[in-house]
Formats: sequence, C-alpha cells, structure tokens
Amino acid sequence: FPVTIVGFKGQGESISGQSHIQINHLHVKPSRNLSAFQKTNYFEIQSLNWEASLKNHQIIGKLSLMFNPENQLDYQFMLSHVFSADSPTITGDIALNIETLSVFDYLVPGLDNITGSLIGHLHLEGNWIQPKATGTLTLQNGAADLPLLGIRLEKTKIALQADHSQTLHLTGSTESNHGRLEITGDIQNWIKNPLIQAEIRGQGFQLILIPAADIDVSPKLTFRKTGRALSLTGTLTIDKARINADLFKDSVQSNPDIVYVNASGQPLDTAQSLPFNLDIHLLLGQDIHVEGYGIDTNMSGKLDILSRAGQTTLASGTLNLINGNYTFYGKVFNIHSGSLLFANSPVINPNLNITALYEMPPSGYSGLTQKLEVGVRIQGTALNPRLTLFSNPPLSQENILSYIVLGQPINSASQGGRAALAQAAMALAAQGGGGGLVADLQNKLGIDTLAFGTLAPDQPGMITGNYANPQETDTNTDNTAVFVGKSLTERLQVGLGVGLFNNEQEITSSYQLNNYFKLTGSSGNTQSG
Repeated sequence: FPVTIVGFKGQGESISGQSHIQINHLHVKPSRNLSAFQKTNYFEIQSLNWEASLKNHQIIGKLSLMFNPENQLDYQFMLSHVFSADSPTITGDIALNIETLSVFDYLVPGLDNITGSLIGHLHLEGNWIQPKATGTLTLQNGAADLPLLGIRLEKTKIALQADHSQTLHLTGSTESNHGRLEITGDIQNWIKNPLIQAEIRGQGFQLILIPAADIDVSPKLTFRKTGRALSLTGTLTIDKARINADLFKDSVQSNPDIVYVNASGQPLDTAQSLPFNLDIHLLLGQDIHVEGYGIDTNMSGKLDILSRAGQTTLASGTLNLINGNYTFYGKVFNIHSGSLLFANSPVINPNLNITALYEMPPSGYSGLTQKLEVGVRIQGTALNPRLTLFSNPPLSQENILSYIVLGQPINSASQGGRAALAQAAMALAAQGGGGGLVADLQNKLGIDTLAFGTLAPDQPGMITGNYANPQETDTNTDNTAVFVGKSLTERLQVGLGVGLFNNEQEITSSYQLNNYFKLTGSSGNTQSG
C-alpha cells in the first residue's frame, strides 16, 4: 500500500514535515480466535486514509476509515507542545457514522444477525493521555441473536454521554420476548483504568430459551468494576421458569482436557466457582416448574447466593417442592413434602428432604387385604442422596420393594421377577440406600451372592466382573450388571447377571478344581463359552 512521507527536516525545535498513508481493502484480524463461534477471523476496511503534518511543535492530523459507503469513522486532531518541555495537549473531534452494524457481525463472539446504527460525535481536549471529552455516542434500533441463550435482543438503545470530564454517562434499554431490561450508570476514567457502576432493572425479561430451560427474570442489580475486580449485587426475581434437568445433564459437558486456573495458577472448580464477586437475593415467582431425575414439580422459595472470584459459590435458604410427583420404577409417587435446604453450602449441593407416597388399593394387587401406602424418602445431599422405603401398614423392606417393582409380595415372585427385584435392590443400594435391604433380600431369595459385576459379551468363557466383590468391577458402566449367585456344592457355583443399562443377560458358572485351578464359563445373549 502507498506510504508517503514528505519534507521532514530540521532538528530540535525546528523539526517539521508531512506524512500520508492510504490503504485499500484492509483485512483486520482480531487478537483472539473466533472460530469457536463459527465467525470469520477478520473483517474488511475498504479504505484507510491518514494525513498528518508537524510544524511549530504541533501535529495536525486526520484519520478516515471507510467500512463501506454507509459506514465511516473520521478523526481530526491537533496535538500541541510536541518535542517541548511542556506536557503535550490535544484537541480533536471524532465523528462516527455506522448506518448498519452488520459490518461488525463477524467480530462479536456470541452474537449473530446484528442490526442497528451507531452515530456519534466526541470532542477531546486537554492532556493527550487523559483528555476531557464532550459529546454523545448512540446505538439506535439495535437487535442481535444470542444463540447460546436462544434469545433475540430487540429495540435496543444505548447512549454514552461525555460532559467535559473523564466520566461517561451510560443509559440503555433492550427487549427480549416483550420483556424489558434497562441500564443506567457511569464509567469513570474511561480512557485508562475505567471504574464502572451500572444499575440493571428489568421486568419479565426472557433470559434463556433453549430445550433445557425457558426462564424470564426481573432484575434489580448493581454491577461494579474496580480495577480487575467485578461484582454483581442485588435482587433477581425469576418470574417464570421451565427447567429440564435431564436435558441439562445430557447437553452440558465439560472438556476434561481444559483446566482453568486463577491468577495464582491454581486450578479452579469451574462447576462451583464464578469469575466475579456475587451477592444476590434470589426470589422464585409463582410460575416455576422443574423436572428431571424422576421428579416433576413446581417450586417456590428464596436463596441468598454469595460468591467470591475463584471460590465455591455458596447459598443459604430453602426451595420448596409444590404439587409434584416422583417416578420410581414405573410408579408415579405424589410428593407429600419436599425441600432443598441450603445452609451456606455449595449451590450445587443442597441438603435433601423429600417424601413421596403411592397408594395401592387391595383390589389391584396380589396378597393385599387392605389399602397399602408405600413411600420413598430422599435425604442426604444432591451429590450424595440416600433413598429409603417405608409403608403403612408396615412391611419388610424387601416386600415394599417387591410391591413397587412387581406388584406382589416377594413370596409370589417368579424366577424372572426375583432377578428384576435383585436388580432393583442393587440399583437402590447404588443410590445410597438399601444396604440392609440387599442383605434381607439375599436371605429371602435363598441366594449366596447379590452384588454388582460386569458382563463380558466379547470374551467367551471369561467373567470380567467379580460378583463376590463389587469393588473389582470394570469401569465400563454400559456393561454393569447385577449378579445373583448360588453355591450348589462346596466347589460348584452358578450365577445370573442382568444388565442395569441394557437387556443383556449372562449365566455364569465356576468350579474349583483345587487350590490352584478354577474353571469358569459364561453364556449370554451374544456369546457362550
């Protein structure tokens, strides 16, 4: 591209000269890679023109950027006291006229289909490093898609006003699905080390709309930036929420190869920490519905959420389950009482106190002479729940489970039903409950072994799991199974394995020849040996 430098001459205080730079079709590449957002890694400036002259300790210059005929930036300035003992001063004017923001669509990660216009005029005067400014910069008729949140911002207006100081006054508003968000605030020392304080207010603003969640909020928040510290405080009311925890579980996965660290290089627990200080009073409105992990319920309550940068996010308060149900082995239990208790505990790990009931009329179930009410009690924490069973009138744990799973007492269960019951008991034990139930069921069924193991469909004659010791099972959970075993003689043992996550079954046998040798074999749906 053409560069012209003309007539620089003299020395000391008598230096003078001119310069001119013109560039056409300039591709500008940002400092960060935007390919993760499926963005082009550059945008085009059709023309760049720079003119400047130096004379009598003054630089007078002009910079023009044209993105296209409708979008242009002009900057004219005069820099005084150059090459003198006095501190340089500046007088300048910036004129910005962007009729369509789509020219920047490729530069902004997380935003698509950007529209609107950006018009502004700014006058600079004073110290050339931290000049005082007057003027306005206005975004009008703005709109953009936020694909990660599934929403579109519309009717967006943002205005920055400078009043001959180093402070910018910010006002703005935007809408999402007819909900509105407003922001007002100040940006001090905006050229160097800005200090930001902004008030965020809204009503019925749609924050997220994806298959796993549909959430509307009404915030009354204050955002602050002081140095490198960020904070968000105030009250956030969730007016409406439709949350499917199962979809979140399937879609939100972390990359184990990526490790996030804090300023000291220490790894962060990204599942529990946030990059800023948080002190929020969270209120649930009247239209909150949550489903997942077998629970389908409305919710109410309030939480105080506290977080410090790089530390675990904590919460205090109670969330109540209202008019909900819990599906357990095909039976829909009514939630009689339920709450999630936060006592300055990690926000992802509340204490659980949930009781769900199911009524069985005597006419529909074998062996019943009166109505049977069975229940599931969920306690412990979200990351380590404990499930226990109870009934009215009281029955043994194994009979309660038998009625839930088979609809009949354990003494009436067929061989296949008993295998299904064993599978249910082990699954219950895996969820932190039913340890005593497993032992009781083992005695009731007249078996010697009831434990987890691993099916071996690809290795005829091999038993990769050890159903005598569930701690030695394989890590491939797709082949995890419940094994029941019976010793026919002191040397001969037979067993049946039923897959927990598939329809595979496996019959196993072992014969102890002597103290050193043992014959093993297995036969399943896909192999035999």
